[in-house]
Amino acid sequence: MKKTLLTAALAACAFASASAQVNDNFTGHIFSAMSDNGRYVAESMDGSISFLDRWTGATWTYTNDNANGGNGHCVSNTGILVGTNGTAPCYWLDGTCYELPLLEKTSGELGGCNAITPDGKYIVGDLGTGVGFGTADGLMNCPAIWTRQDDGTYKVDTLAYPHHDFTGRAPQYVMFNDISADGSVIVCQVRDYTGFYNYPAIYKKGADGKWSFTVVGDGLIWDAEKIKNVPAEPVDPSNEVPVPQSYFTAADTVTYNNAVTEYTQAAKDAKDGLIPWDSVPPYPEFWMFITDNHDQWAADSTAYQAKVAKYYEDFDAYQIALRDATFGNSFQFNNLVLSANGKYLGTTFETSDPDADPEMGYGESHSYPTVIDLTGDEPEVNVYDNMVDATTTSVANDGQIIACTPVLDYARNSFVIKDAESDPVNFYDYIAARNEKAGIFLKENYSFNVPVSDDEGGDEPGWGDEGGLLAHKKALKFTAKDYSIVNDSIVTGTVFGNSDNTIFNSFMMEEFSDPEGMGTYRSYVIDLNENAQSGIKGVKKADEADAAVIGREYYNINGQRISAAPAKGIYLEKRITANGFTTVKHVK
Repeated sequence: MKKTLLTAALAACAFASASAQVNDNFTGHIFSAMSDNGRYVAESMDGSISFLDRWTGATWTYTNDNANGGNGHCVSNTGILVGTNGTAPCYWLDGTCYELPLLEKTSGELGGCNAITPDGKYIVGDLGTGVGFGTADGLMNCPAIWTRQDDGTYKVDTLAYPHHDFTGRAPQYVMFNDISADGSVIVCQVRDYTGFYNYPAIYKKGADGKWSFTVVGDGLIWDAEKIKNVPAEPVDPSNEVPVPQSYFTAADTVTYNNAVTEYTQAAKDAKDGLIPWDSVPPYPEFWMFITDNHDQWAADSTAYQAKVAKYYEDFDAYQIALRDATFGNSFQFNNLVLSANGKYLGTTFETSDPDADPEMGYGESHSYPTVIDLTGDEPEVNVYDNMVDATTTSVANDGQIIACTPVLDYARNSFVIKDAESDPVNFYDYIAARNEKAGIFLKENYSFNVPVSDDEGGDEPGWGDEGGLLAHKKALKFTAKDYSIVNDSIVTGTVFGNSDNTIFNSFMMEEFSDPEGMGTYRSYVIDLNENAQSGIKGVKKADEADAAVIGREYYNINGQRISAAPAKGIYLEKRITANGFTTVKHVK
């Protein structure tokens, strides 16, 4: 059975307790961004953004019809949501979308904002360079930082960044992914020329205000000494091919054009049945009409073919040397999260099978939660091999991380890892140990009857998780030879915590609660602070709902959206107003 879907035994960890807390539950939402103080949460779906102030209950919906939709990635404690509206890096605040300035000779379509400091002073992200992969400078995205000015506007800048990857070639992307709360530490992602390798560069601002960066990857992704011996990548000679037309004399051009005219007419006549096809002349190839310069063209073509053969020979040698200088490992793309104090970097390290056949690639890959300690003179990488096929979601100021598994699943479970010596603790066990009420909340709202299979799987739909969770119940009878339903399994979803792991946000799409296996979006926020607050009122009675309705959505009692209000029974009506939305319970 997939052990990650079952409640793990409670580990003996010294976790602090909390005497008061708030639990907010949301059905129909996947809030994947939360401010560090827990006040604001946001979701992005199909180009539309839902933004919620949990303390007051106020909501905003951003679409292309009002304040520009898009994707929101990070929220400040002041309610600024940063991301991209599809055409420019931007932020949303109080119902309005504000586009941010661009660097000279950059575009916003391929870039965006990835993080903002809690006070909203600094925003980091990336911008499109306007050049494409395969050009002389193949860098498609460059890093950018925006700083708030005294008048509230933002000024854009960039910092010195690697213009070459570890092989000496132009990388595909160089982008700022996250920034510490005080703006003194930035984590940058470099994606190499091939797109196969991702690795971080750590930026730190010195006491003199100057920035410097350290690249992480030697000994993990590549061997720096062996890289020195890798020959320069050979230049593809395809743009040197001898073009026959360039060898034409004026007479050759006339002869060729006449031959094209003759062939075109003959082919038309044959198609119309006027002449047999075997009477149509050969298709006029350019080289067939070179006269005076034919010998030169032939000699040049022979030399070109030799150059092509040498290129492929050199390229094979280059690839072999490069493979020998690399390990087939990488950091997970777009998975770099800084602790608020800038002391720890949470990420995921992806490894390949060291015994794989070189002719068959690097073999099966695995991913491991990873913490990079930034407190010393050099970054210290700690790969947690006690949890496999997991991805890191957040890292606290003490270096404690949260990771979830399986990697490719919307209904996954999260675990808390205190340090490299500690076993991962199932998030339910972790939260129940800290606060009984929070544990009860998860047990009551996120317990499902989960189908679990011991089958090795196959090529049919529903397979792909190593014989573990087959989330779609209908797929079981087609793909699983042996399976069972595990009742009351707690699924905690994709959890991430704030800077001190006192507030947690989770989202998921689960297929367990609906009889037909249809997906249901769910989110929750757990705040363990003594001063925790929430303005989320939950379901209101019909006579308590707000007026000025501009839209309505209907859900059954399980939270699934339905097309219209039923004639009889109990259902929920989501009334959308200019000030937000209210959920109303109806009984007919």
